[in-house]
Amino acid sequence: MKTLERENAEVLQSYGTYENLQDELAKETAALDRAREDLVALLTEYRIRVEEPKAQYEAAREALKGLEEQMQSVREKIIAREARIEEAVSEDFYSRTGDLEASLEIAKRKLDQATRQAEAGKLLHDMAQAFKMDQSTVLSGPVADLMNRWLATLTSGSYDSVRMNESLLPIEVSNPRYDEALPLKCLSYGTHEQVIVLLRLAIGVLLSRDERNLVIIDDRLVNADPLRMRRLCQILEEVSADHCQVVVATCNDTPYAGIEGEIIGIPGDGADR
Repeated sequence: MKTLERENAEVLQSYGTYENLQDELAKETAALDRAREDLVALLTEYRIRVEEPKAQYEAAREALKGLEEQMQSVREKIIAREARIEEAVSEDFYSRTGDLEASLEIAKRKLDQATRQAEAGKLLHDMAQAFKMDQSTVLSGPVADLMNRWLATLTSGSYDSVRMNESLLPIEVSNPRYDEALPLKCLSYGTHEQVIVLLRLAIGVLLSRDERNLVIIDDRLVNADPLRMRRLCQILEEVSADHCQVVVATCNDTPYAGIEGEIIGIPGDGADR
């Protein structure tokens, strides 16, 4: 007991009085409270700045790990699909290449066949044209000879010859007075029609060398003047007497009155002609 009192006395002696000791105790208590508050603040700051970021970091690492695993899986799938695509494309490419080559070969054969057919058709056409030209040349001479003689008679020498094309159609007549050829279209309508009649008669004569053929003349002579009509009748008589049977279809038989032949009337307008 005395020892405790002595120790207290020594403590009190260092502080002076009991009140000073209480003041000092209060200061130390306040300092301790502040230290506790600082510790709490420090722990809070540590949790915010260290533990929470650390937890977030760990979570991010786990998420990154999961993403890396997913990426690896996607890469493997991409590689596998690219391999399948390449294999399919390769197979389809060679297959399509073979099909295209076969189609090309077929097209070439068809082209060759069409080319040969076209060449054969052209050759046949050229041969036909050559034959036609030969035939026209063979026929045009005799036809022109007959037409020239008749044309000179019909026109009193105003026109003495006719020129025909490869189709045996008259295209020009010669005028000896002016020594020039006139296109058929430059002639009067009546003269043009008369030249066509002479052409038909000349062809009929040539075709009747072995047997008499029929030549039908429609009313193309209605525009002939009386003098030419008499000369045309003489030509018709020559042809019908020596070569062909000639039938003239007309609504007026008066211009043909001098020709020996049979008149066949056809009922019309209630009367026989």
